Amino acid sequence: MPVGYWLFVGLTLVLVSLVGYGVYATNRLLRTWQPDRNVLLLPGENVVRLVLVLFCLLLGAASGLSRAQLGWSLQAWGAQTWIGLGWGWPCDFLLSDDPVDDSKWRTTFLLSGCNQGDCAAKPA
Repeated sequence: MPVGYWLFVGLTLVLVSLVGYGVYATNRLLRTWQPDRNVLLLPGENVVRLVLVLFCLLLGAASGLSRAQLGWSLQAWGAQTWIGLGWGWPCDFLLSDDPVDDSKWRTTFLLSGCNQGDCAAKPA
């Protein structure tokens, strides 16, 4: 096996371990602390996500595998889009509490008042 492949495997394991530890640490933190806003919308969080995406792209490029093996080809993109819409929309409709009224989603995940500037309001 080429060295690039083993580098890909090793760095992928490191990445998965770091993300796993981050999830574990966040779980422990959220047991004792409730944020006053959605921390997933903070600019720093978006920068971290961008860095992770770039790191994953670099890992894929360093692996030596073809674009097709990595799933980076756009063959039959129209059919894949329709399959995604065909499965995604019905699943969203069936799994949501009320597909028409998304106020519960906004209350739960955006902490309601914070998206309107009043972060003192707590979700019901």
